Parts: sequence; C-alpha cells; structure tokens
Amino acid sequence: GEYERASAISRPVQITPQSSLTLKQMETAIGATWLDRSMTEAAPDSLARGFGNEIELAKARRRHHLFKLGILKSRTAQITQTHLGALESRDLVSAAEDLSREFGKPYTAAPETGRVKGIYAKAVQRASGKYAVIERAKDFTLVPWRDGLERQRGKAVSGMLRGKSISWSFGKGRGVS
Repeated sequence: GEYERASAISRPVQITPQSSLTLKQMETAIGATWLDRSMTEAAPDSLARGFGNEIELAKARRRHHLFKLGILKSRTAQITQTHLGALESRDLVSAAEDLSREFGKPYTAAPETGRVKGIYAKAVQRASGKYAVIERAKDFTLVPWRDGLERQRGKAVSGMLRGKSISWSFGKGRGVS
C-alpha cells in the first residue's frame, strides 16, 4: 500500500558488501574469504536457483582448491575455524612479505590476546579483510582495521587484542572498538 511505498522511499534497502573480491577471485584467494566463512555456517537446504546456484558452484570450486592446497583433507570436509585461521595466517604472511620490503623491517605476528602499540602507518585490504599496519621501531604487525583509525594515520596508537576483536586507545583515554 501507500505506507510501504512511502517507507521504501524514505528507507531504501541498505546493501552491505561482504567482500572486496568477486566470487571467482574468492575461489582461489589466499586468505579466509566470505565464501569460506559462509561454509562454516549452517546453510539452507538448497540455493540451487539464480545467484544462489553461482554461490554453490563457487563453494564447490573453493573446496576443491583448498583440497589441492592440503588445507582440507577431502573435497567434502566441513570448513572450521581452524581452517579459517590457517587461511588468514597465509594471507598475512603473504602481505607481510610485500610490506617488509616497503618498510625495510620484519613482520611480527600480533599476539592472539594482548596489547599492540606503535604508529598506525596505513590500511591494507586483503582477501581475509582489512588490516591496519602498526609500525614499531624494529618491526611491524598487522591487526584488524577499524574506521576510527583513519584519523590516527601517522600517530601513535595502542590496541588491546582479544581474538579477532581489538579495542583502540587514542590520546587521552578516548577509544574506539
């Protein structure tokens, strides 16, 4: 009715991108992609129509690729958080090789839990997501990126890591998660 039309105009559909990669790119990407994460969740019985079919075919090709890499033990194996962690680690090591040349410093993996301090140098987009490059005197690390960091580019930052989550502190006790 009229209410629905008026509502659709005032509140259009909001689309949130799940990846900067295409389905085709996700099939062979180094990293934990949206496609991989979608395979760890309980899926509806069938997505055999339209774009759903394309996703199902991409998942099958991705599983085959991960099997060829030795990440999955079979083409039908369930993808777990352990697999996602291994894919993300490969992605970060790959990113670190390029960044080590750029910064002239070695990469040190961030701790699973604990504090990370340094200068926020820049953001890098990877198959596994967006990461902040935190530069320190002798090395650099990569941690999950958050919107609030951009205003801190080139400045000292401090973050508390808890798994895939990080809470940032800037300046006088102000923070962003």
